[in-house]
Amino acid sequence: MFELNKLSDYFDDDIPFWFKKGIKGKKWTQIDCFSNTIKCSLPILEWCAGKGHLGRLIHHKTGAKVSAIEWSSDLCKQGQQLAVQQDIEQNFIEANVLLGEADEYLNQQQHVVALHACGHLHVHLINSAKKLSTKK
Repeated sequence: MFELNKLSDYFDDDIPFWFKKGIKGKKWTQIDCFSNTIKCSLPILEWCAGKGHLGRLIHHKTGAKVSAIEWSSDLCKQGQQLAVQQDIEQNFIEANVLLGEADEYLNQQQHVVALHACGHLHVHLINSAKKLSTKK
């Protein structure tokens, strides 16, 4: 039998108030809990990052370098502004993951995270990572 952790086991009360600005409750809960599961400092690639909220919080907690892949130039600009304002080492890459434009940023020495990579977005990520892992 396994022990199921309560959601509250993953909350972090030591996050500065400004990290939460503009992020609504349920989404913030997901970001906070997800970020607490990353325990090492390998570089992070945030897939379909939006404004990069998850990556910024992971960097804040671990110090890991974060790259954020997003197809929307507007979201990339907003995310980069937030990273600069919050003094977070995070760079944004405008790319359409479904067209394979982001595959070159995948490597075996990183963690890839995705908060809401729905439909074929996560399927493409898994297939691309699988191809990477079989290369010699």
